[in-house]
Amino acid sequence: MCILIVTIVVVVVLFLIMQEKLYRPNVGIVILNKDNKVLVCDRADVKSGAWQMPQGGIDDGEDIIIAAKRELLEETGIKGNDIKLLKVIDDWFFYDFPDSAFRDNDYIRADKYKGQRQKWVVFRFIGDKDKIDITKAEHKEFYRHKWMTFDEILSKVVSFRLPIYKKVFATISNKVNLV
Repeated sequence: MCILIVTIVVVVVLFLIMQEKLYRPNVGIVILNKDNKVLVCDRADVKSGAWQMPQGGIDDGEDIIIAAKRELLEETGIKGNDIKLLKVIDDWFFYDFPDSAFRDNDYIRADKYKGQRQKWVVFRFIGDKDKIDITKAEHKEFYRHKWMTFDEILSKVVSFRLPIYKKVFATISNKVNLV
């Protein structure tokens, strides 16, 4: 009986490790302005109207906050002195790439990963609005940006991101002092 239990535990652990490796480590970034609106950007590499919050891969061994600041600078031009850390959300959130990612190669690494596992970081934007410059990105990921309420974002985000965004916004609303 003991051998059976140990075998089951080992199989479950190996399964969980394999599942985790199928998901690209990623950091999602919520930037709140003074009015508690969120910075969202419209993707340049897919059809117009693919709004999302900044996000990007976490390098091996990279700290979550450092990854978030790096991605934010790369994608939006926002520097570390223009933001204030509010919260790193404890949970990891997982999502699968849509089928179109495999057909159309719309999303990076869709052929290598099943989806992404995300750790979310919440910052307050304390810089001047001209500090946001998506045109300076090395690989232009976005072509425009705007500030939206949680509800506006949920009505515009692509469907496969919607469940994650709902969870992130619920967590922020419950655990982050938005004042």
